[in-house]
Amino acid sequence: MHPVIQEISYGIRALTKNWGFTLIAALTLALGIGVNTAIFSVVNALLLRPLPYADANRLISVTSQDVCAQATLVALREQRNLVDYAGYTQDSELNLTGQGEPTRLVASEVSANFFRLLGVRPLVGRDFQDGEDQAGRGHVVLLSYSLWKSRFDGAVDVVGRSLMIDDQMREIIGVMPSGFRFPSPSSQIWIPMQIDPANVSVYYFNSNTPLIGKLREGASMEKARAEFKVVIAKLQQTYRSNLPEWGNDANVAPLQEVMVAGVRSDLLVLSGAVALVLLVSCANFSNLLVVRNVARRNELSLRAALGASRTRILVQVLTESIMLAIVGGALGLLVCWVGTALLTSWLTAEVPRTIKIGVDLRVLGFTASVSVLAGLVFGLIPALGASKLDSQRPLCAGGRTIVGGRKAVLAAFMVLETAIAVIVVMGAGLLARSIWTLSNNNPGFTAQNVLTAKLTPPRSVCKERVRCIAFYRQVVERIHGLPGVVDASAVSTLPLSGDFTRFAAELEGHPWVPGLPVTLVWDWTVSPDYLRTMRIPLLQGRDFSDSDGEASESVAIVSAATARKYWPGQDPVGKHIRGIWEKGWRRVVGVAGDVHPAALGMDPLAVEGQAYFPFATPIRPTAEMTLIVRATTNPSRMMELIRQIVVEVNSDVPLSHMQSMREVVQDSISQPRSAMRLLASFAVLALLLVTVGMYGVISYAVNQRRGEIAVRLALGARPLDIRRLILGHSLKLVVAGLAIGLPAALAATRVLQSQLFELRSSDPFTYAVGSLMVVGVAAIAAWIPARRASRLDPIVALRYE
Repeated sequence: MHPVIQEISYGIRALTKNWGFTLIAALTLALGIGVNTAIFSVVNALLLRPLPYADANRLISVTSQDVCAQATLVALREQRNLVDYAGYTQDSELNLTGQGEPTRLVASEVSANFFRLLGVRPLVGRDFQDGEDQAGRGHVVLLSYSLWKSRFDGAVDVVGRSLMIDDQMREIIGVMPSGFRFPSPSSQIWIPMQIDPANVSVYYFNSNTPLIGKLREGASMEKARAEFKVVIAKLQQTYRSNLPEWGNDANVAPLQEVMVAGVRSDLLVLSGAVALVLLVSCANFSNLLVVRNVARRNELSLRAALGASRTRILVQVLTESIMLAIVGGALGLLVCWVGTALLTSWLTAEVPRTIKIGVDLRVLGFTASVSVLAGLVFGLIPALGASKLDSQRPLCAGGRTIVGGRKAVLAAFMVLETAIAVIVVMGAGLLARSIWTLSNNNPGFTAQNVLTAKLTPPRSVCKERVRCIAFYRQVVERIHGLPGVVDASAVSTLPLSGDFTRFAAELEGHPWVPGLPVTLVWDWTVSPDYLRTMRIPLLQGRDFSDSDGEASESVAIVSAATARKYWPGQDPVGKHIRGIWEKGWRRVVGVAGDVHPAALGMDPLAVEGQAYFPFATPIRPTAEMTLIVRATTNPSRMMELIRQIVVEVNSDVPLSHMQSMREVVQDSISQPRSAMRLLASFAVLALLLVTVGMYGVISYAVNQRRGEIAVRLALGARPLDIRRLILGHSLKLVVAGLAIGLPAALAATRVLQSQLFELRSSDPFTYAVGSLMVVGVAAIAAWIPARRASRLDPIVALRYE
């Protein structure tokens, strides 16, 4: 029999004979390898695997504050030397009527060559043809696979049917494949972008949409950036010579890199955390091998006495550790399956659903490599120790001699485990405390018992401004009359919803100078009583009323931070503000409390300004508004009543996005909370492994000191003294681990600083609590063997020795 096969065969017999040890060691590694494989599967899908499009390595994303897809595409028609471009918008919502209850569809508006550039063909029918993205043409629509299945039951004759979308009849020309979800994972329909070369300036002034492109063969990213900057400069010179600079830094980057930018930093942090968890698992695994080799010292010494060389014993023990690691890796795939599901559910908001996350050959190769490497590296030290056994002493001692140096190796690995766990626990603790602080941060309004719902009247309703105002006024008045409703109003954009609008503004005393950056003010169009409904304090002046309309003076309300910034030490009531395109000024009639505009962690003072405008005279025309309903009880019970009122006022107006304001607040911190949950899970896993490791080390130490403990008890030592002795030994290991882990954590957690809210990465409270937690876990792990040692019968123990 070949020596290698012989060693493997012997290893299989040895491991199956002691199946309890085999299972524990394999599970120890499975936890570490499994979570690392889960993270790697995400990294592989997002960063390593190419996008599922033709020539994915040549696809690029082009974004800039001065990018307008329509205008840029027109300008690039004669200059596509390096890149072929396609434009798109995403997450637009359009009304679908004439098919029962009106509903909202999430739409993406794309140029005609969009699908051909990506190399994607419809599952049914055709895609857009050249010219269908020209203004006044292309009254067609492509359906998503999910919409085709849910609304049309997957009918193959759907092509040729018509849909009334935003008061326009569109012909269905095709259905996209089930896996296609670009540019937005929420897209339900795609419609042609309307491009009119004769009105490029209109598009340029009123649109801000990105582009995708495909590098031609041999073209480099650097040349594409240079080409695009030239185009942008020409567009600015042509169309914005008398308008403010919004910034002209064109960001040309690989499409895949841009798609995963929001999750990249989280992935790097989580990858580091799970790598530390793997080290803890491997240290535990190595400790288990050391203890097992001590237990089988008679067997190994006998083999040495019978002529087995040191190298032969080393190879045998190392073979067994690698086999154990491979079994652990196989079990780790099961852990990976669960972990991947958790990762994708917790990172749903950030992971592009266009990219499929799962196990492929690269992930399997990663698992196999990590398994073999773990078995080889962390099995080497126990194997070296086992190969140094004296072939005579263990046999002469009847198997009770303590193998020299083993306790030091076990202690060293235990200190390493503790130090690594400290790093992970401190990182999780910092994020947890940051999330707690963020959750308890005052958003500037009271979210309790507030229901929100989006209304989007069709063009026929809001074509005339007076009719649109009357519609909202009637809906709000009828909702206000419902039992239990305290206040009701409407707003153009919900705070903290992630959506926001800004306008280029001039404020009294701060005129805009052409050629210089413009002041961008966050704005909300609101109905009367909005501030009262949201419980946003009115600090000065008055609120809007029904009399604030087109026939009256144009007015505005600014935030307290805006008043302090632009009119310090002055009375802001009576000052003036306007959009730079407006001829007349708007008088400030009130000052409202500060509100976090886009995210709970965003400081209201960080934005250039905030202003409110009455719905009758908005800063920009708006038809879509969100209802705000405050009730004495849980307002979710009123959903159907509100829906009924809207249908009675106008049956063609869809009601969507019904959620409580508390849900909006919680959703605004979903990304950092997801990262915190994952890191906390890894911290718990690391502590669990440390607990198991500490228990094993202390149990081993107690077993080796049975004779000493028996003598101490026989000479009058109290059980309490024995427990103190054992706990003191574990405390020394923990203190050594803290001494190494705390400085390492201070250095490692600096990468989290950008994700912490009002907290430093060196926060003393977090480090103190985390240290106590690690010490407490170690004390619990050591208590069981210490208690067992204190109950030892000295007569039985001495007879055994």
